[in-house]
Amino acid sequence: MVNFRWEKLPKKGQLHYRAKFFPLSTLHQPGPDFIENLRKKPYDLSAFYALLFHQEPNGSFLASDKLANLFGLETGTLLVQAFKAECKDERAQKLSEAVWVTSMVIWFLKLLLKDYQSEWSGVYDRAERYISEKANNLEVEEVVFIAGGNTVSKLFNISLDQSMYKVVL
Repeated sequence: MVNFRWEKLPKKGQLHYRAKFFPLSTLHQPGPDFIENLRKKPYDLSAFYALLFHQEPNGSFLASDKLANLFGLETGTLLVQAFKAECKDERAQKLSEAVWVTSMVIWFLKLLLKDYQSEWSGVYDRAERYISEKANNLEVEEVVFIAGGNTVSKLFNISLDQSMYKVVL
């Protein structure tokens, strides 16, 4: 084992970094033409970086108006209501809204940002661990994931088949 003495470390050095700018102004706004606009110009990395700002240190995502806007909804309350409409399981209903929203974000990544998986895999892993920890039951976790997938598929008019769920579970 090597012991370092802070006093002996060099006082000067060089720091090298790279930065890339992704404008967030290209994101679609909620409204009657949301889906049509998204079809004309699908989400790109700017949507991922907008989403990234909403992840909590524990891996969860909270329902906020700005996050809901990515889903084409005006408010975080509408985002939560969309999930509740798809999930009638009492055990899943007892979980926090953060679990529900996090499940929807996972599906947002898988369905709308699938081309950027190398960018979001760490975000996805942290979100998935959060849900597993909070659900603390594999059956309830499965219900939450399926409801999240159904919610996102309805919001974006994307059809899912059973094989999509097997990828997550």
